[in-house]
Amino acid sequence: MSNFSKYIKAVSAPAGTCDRNVYSTGQDVSYATGDDVNIGDDFWLVNGLNHFGHSFRFCGIDGGYTDGVNYYDVNGVATTKALAFPDGLICDLGYVDCNNDFTMYQDSAILSVNQIWTSAITYCNSFTLGSFTSGWRMPTRNEMSRMFYQKNSYCFAHKPWESVSTVSLFWTSTTFPFAGSSTRVWRFNQYQEMDFIFKTGASGRPFPVRTTNISEL
Repeated sequence: MSNFSKYIKAVSAPAGTCDRNVYSTGQDVSYATGDDVNIGDDFWLVNGLNHFGHSFRFCGIDGGYTDGVNYYDVNGVATTKALAFPDGLICDLGYVDCNNDFTMYQDSAILSVNQIWTSAITYCNSFTLGSFTSGWRMPTRNEMSRMFYQKNSYCFAHKPWESVSTVSLFWTSTTFPFAGSSTRVWRFNQYQEMDFIFKTGASGRPFPVRTTNISEL
């Protein structure tokens, strides 16, 4: 399907709908009737126009975006990643809630060395990037999983991250209540797999994110 025809499909839906791209993982080969592909959504698009007047999901703070192949400015003119995503800030406008809040990511999967969970969450809480000097935190399990593109083997191989690491483990802020205990937490490995692991005695990378709002852009 061409980018143009996908765009027409996306903007035909009502604008302003909450949670506008909650299903697609990017899988595009069907292995059984009713599997992932049959949902029909597009990983790169939102259903309706976003804040910037186009329908692309991953946007920079000025409205630049990627269609998964190239980078464009807010007007659809081809550009570089640095210009489309200033300061490496990534807005996921596929998950805008009814208050216009959404998750802002940063574009590096390997900001810091592996460390225990308590150190990693401190790293995330004190993170700063560009003009966003506060509000950063460790992502939840859901925030980590919904950015993963199933056509890739590795977590961050696709645009706008492009930071493949074959040795990384990534902490989340979501505790797994194992046998009534709070000592374990969900963690992702480089292959998009999850485990629940002890907060101490194991290691992973911090991956700072923050909640932002359309009004901040």
